[in-house]
Amino acid sequence: MHEYSITSSMVNILEDVAKKNNLKKISKVNIDLNPIANIEPDSINFYYEFMTKDNKLLKGAELIFSIQRIKIECRNCSDIFKIDEFVPKCPKCGSSNIKNINIDDIKIISVET
Repeated sequence: MHEYSITSSMVNILEDVAKKNNLKKISKVNIDLNPIANIEPDSINFYYEFMTKDNKLLKGAELIFSIQRIKIECRNCSDIFKIDEFVPKCPKCGSSNIKNINIDDIKIISVET
């Protein structure tokens, strides 16, 4: 259900971007997703269509999702590495004292008109 509030915020951001850049129509939105944020692109698409059905600026824009690699920092050796699946151990020193450093759960990378 958190996808509803995420999509609502995304729509507000896109409207602000369009206004600031004097855009008349957005046709594509490129989005990065944090792989461990548990965000469902299908839900985002569903809510986006619902929220923009009467919005001439955003209606029909294609949402393109890219799943980013998990970015991890080892708290022991300070190594930063990217992985596709969460493995709770540093590949450099073997420590399990690590933290996820992907900052954003979802991030609008670019828009196309």
